[in-house]
Amino acid sequence: MKIALIGPGIMPIPPPGWGAVEILIWDYYKELTAQGHTVEIINTKNTNAIVNQVNSGNFDFVHLHYDVYYHILDKLQCPKIAITSHYPYIDQIDKHIQDGYSNIFYFLLKPSRYYNFVLADKDYATFLKYRANPEKLKKIKNGIDSNAFLFSENPVHQKSIYLGKITPRKNQSKYQCIPDVDFVGNVDDPRFNTKSPNYLGEWTREKIHNELTHYSNLLLISQGEADPLVVKEALIAGLGVVVNRSSSENLDVSNDFITVLDDNKLDDLQYIRDKIQENMAICIAKRQTIRNYGIESFDIQSEVRKYLEVIHNL
Repeated sequence: MKIALIGPGIMPIPPPGWGAVEILIWDYYKELTAQGHTVEIINTKNTNAIVNQVNSGNFDFVHLHYDVYYHILDKLQCPKIAITSHYPYIDQIDKHIQDGYSNIFYFLLKPSRYYNFVLADKDYATFLKYRANPEKLKKIKNGIDSNAFLFSENPVHQKSIYLGKITPRKNQSKYQCIPDVDFVGNVDDPRFNTKSPNYLGEWTREKIHNELTHYSNLLLISQGEADPLVVKEALIAGLGVVVNRSSSENLDVSNDFITVLDDNKLDDLQYIRDKIQENMAICIAKRQTIRNYGIESFDIQSEVRKYLEVIHNL
């Protein structure tokens, strides 16, 4: 099968550091190729160039990973077309107007020849609530290249890591004063103190692959997520995770190494610190179990096989 994966054109693929969408596209490109398919990545802001490359490429399947370019879908010539929105607030309608997302959302609801590949159950439910055609909705989930991450049975640091772009949405500045939490990521929040010793700067992808396993657990308390890659990466690296509800998509929360915080207590820093420490005490002895769960649940090889099955069944 010949497949086109379309990115935003904002940064290179693969990205040098942060960029969850770009990481996802790159990992799927590698695994789809390894499983015998011909794959092209189209990654440019020039939408006319995207249309021309798709229409001259004789693709069997095209997957657009940037919903801002939704207007090009009707111009694409391909028998099977899908779009995935990585917008973190699909289920929060009040945010749509504020963020200028309403036109995209209503486009995704209307009947069309393309398919909507949805990452989160909460987003799937939102599309159904607003009367999207269920035949055009397909649930997928992000996969992780587990071979890329080093694994150590014992952490180097008895600490948590808060890994990812530092933004108001992810609340790093709010939780920066919690002891024994290191923060890693490029900063896009003026409230975050970059002079603090618990800020370690922005890591390259190679450094993330090699050093994530040195931590005991991961913290993520975000106001909105689709299917956060960083949580899956942490599990595959052997870390427990402490997350709020919106950051827990596709996790089996019955596992004691996954702590989902009470949304009503997210302003209580002592409560969060206690939960981090409780999770850490459990997880240090279960790192191989955690890694096994991460691989079994999110490894890119099995997720790509499921992805291909969805495409074949369209």
